[in-house]
Amino acid sequence: MAVITKFELTDGTRLKRHRTEVPAKVFVFGEGRNGPIVQINTYGSADRETEGVSQTMQFERKSAEDLWKLLGQTYGFK
Repeated sequence: MAVITKFELTDGTRLKRHRTEVPAKVFVFGEGRNGPIVQINTYGSADRETEGVSQTMQFERKSAEDLWKLLGQTYGFK
């Protein structure tokens, strides 16, 4: 689990959408120079052996802005 600091757009032509869909919870906390922090937790599928948090990603202000720009370019968000 880590704070994401940078994105690198890479060729995704060989990738496919995952079959499994899972819920996520979003938390916003903290302040300061790079804050607030946005944290996204995913929780494994119903078939997962272990219950609880599966993955956690945290975004600081800069990485969140970079992701926002990438999503905007991809989906036409304004």
